[in-house]
Amino acid sequence: MPTSYGRATKAVFETPELEDNYYRAQIADIKDSTSKWEGVESPQYMVRFELLDEVNAKGDPVSLMGFLRIPDGLINDGVLNENSKLYEFLRALGYTDEQLEVEPDSWQGEKLRIQVKNKKLEAGERKGQIVPRVVGYSPIKQGRAAEAATERRAPEKVEKPARRAAPSPAVDDDANDF
Repeated sequence: MPTSYGRATKAVFETPELEDNYYRAQIADIKDSTSKWEGVESPQYMVRFELLDEVNAKGDPVSLMGFLRIPDGLINDGVLNENSKLYEFLRALGYTDEQLEVEPDSWQGEKLRIQVKNKKLEAGERKGQIVPRVVGYSPIKQGRAAEAATERRAPEKVEKPARRAAPSPAVDDDANDF
């Protein structure tokens, strides 16, 4: 007999307004999911990121959903191509080529930088709307190192002496006449 769940309501996802940028994020939740593109279903991970430096009107961390397609090579042969987003994601979490392990439960609470770009939805009931999408991943440490490198490259501000005002034409200064 099928499982009964009783009365249900339609899920509503809050879509935050974000600028195209990089954001420090923490992985709050991971679920198995399926995407459908041009009629073909593919397994994917649905990852909820909490942005570490952004809060909503209630003061809660801003959340953004990201989707990681599980490549056929991983499913069929245990091989992960370096051009896949899942590979990029794992590298951002600190995995090396020798230690690649796809264990979603271990990602919970991990921190990384996500790249967000606003994109127009091409299908679905929200077709035409522009929403933020996670399009890239990088290690959070890299962000700090880049910031430190920028600070090292920035020339120090040297205070220049204040410019002396030019003498007023109405003042006769005989000391500078030759």
